[in-house]
Order: sequence, then C-alpha cells, then structure tokens
Amino acid sequence: MARSGSGTCRVAAHRASGGRAAAGLPVEMGRLRRWVRYSSTKVSLTTEGWPASSTDPATWSTLAETDASTWGCGLGFVLAGDGALMRPVNSRRGPGN
Repeated sequence: MARSGSGTCRVAAHRASGGRAAAGLPVEMGRLRRWVRYSSTKVSLTTEGWPASSTDPATWSTLAETDASTWGCGLGFVLAGDGALMRPVNSRRGPGN
C-alpha cells in the first residue's frame, strides 16, 4: 500500500508541530489509546497506513506510537467511539480563523 500524502506534506506537518506532537495537549489526552494518523484527504489511518475506524478501538494507537509513524500527513484524536468525529490535532489556526 502506498503512503498517503507527499513527503512535503509530512515535513510540513512535522514542522508545524515543532516536532512535538504533545505540545499544548493535556497529559491525560496523550495517555489515551485514541490516536490515529490522517491522510492528505483527511482519511483516518492506522500507524501502519491502513484505514482506521472511528468505531473500532483496535485501529487506534497511543500518541507516542502515532507520533512515531510516518504514514499520512498528521495526527488525529478520536473523540467518540461511535463514529462521531476524528479531529486533526496538528492543524494550527491563527486568531480570527
């Protein structure tokens, strides 16, 4: 399976996070096994690059595992196991955005 997103996308995401995915996140959030990667088209991915499910915790990982993965363009946190939402966490928005 080919990697989702370009090398440029992965580099940009890493630089945007300052190389520290957990910066500014509550410690408890980092400990939860609810982390996924996401592709350039915002498809949730496992740390191995396969599609992740918003309803299957077996496809989620720890923050450390997800941050170490090079698949996709960024990290996401699964807010609910019922398929409700996956929120990208390394998107940076300025005031007024």
